[in-house]
Amino acid sequence: MNSATHDALMRPARTVCWFSCGAPSAVAAKIAIETAGGEVIVAYNHVIEEHPDNLRFLADCEKWLGVKILRLMNEEYDGSIYQVFSRRGYLVGPSGASCTRLLKKKVRQDFERPDDVQVFGYTVEEQRRVDNFIDANFRVRSAACVTAGHAGRGGPNSPILATLWGWHGVGPQSGNLRT
Repeated sequence: MNSATHDALMRPARTVCWFSCGAPSAVAAKIAIETAGGEVIVAYNHVIEEHPDNLRFLADCEKWLGVKILRLMNEEYDGSIYQVFSRRGYLVGPSGASCTRLLKKKVRQDFERPDDVQVFGYTVEEQRRVDNFIDANFRVRSAACVTAGHAGRGGPNSPILATLWGWHGVGPQSGNLRT
């Protein structure tokens, strides 16, 4: 075993919370920071066409969380869906949205390490997105999913931490783009 492999195996896993500028990812990050122990990184994939209020919310969450949120961006496309479209010639193809793949997923994959525990925030209504993420990212390691409860689960803004053994978590929220 070479020294780089040995160092990687001996390094403690880090927890990476993927912040989407949505309430579920903010709650997921808060719970992870308070419970995970070890290194916790809150990371955000910046897309310049997202709503401008996202950055205000991000700054508010940095204060609430007590940590600086790491801002990542696909520099090759200047973090822009328009750059993706102009260079690729399409936005959505048979394998999905190229802007999501290049501006969100690729950035996450380039940043992640195999031993990361990744945390994503989703609502209970997004089970289909959870399932799709699991199917597409079976190697991603996750300890928990945070969801916002609804009627019968403590009200519309009640956070629920669901520890799910043997599955992999959910991906960054989309839908914050300006139109």
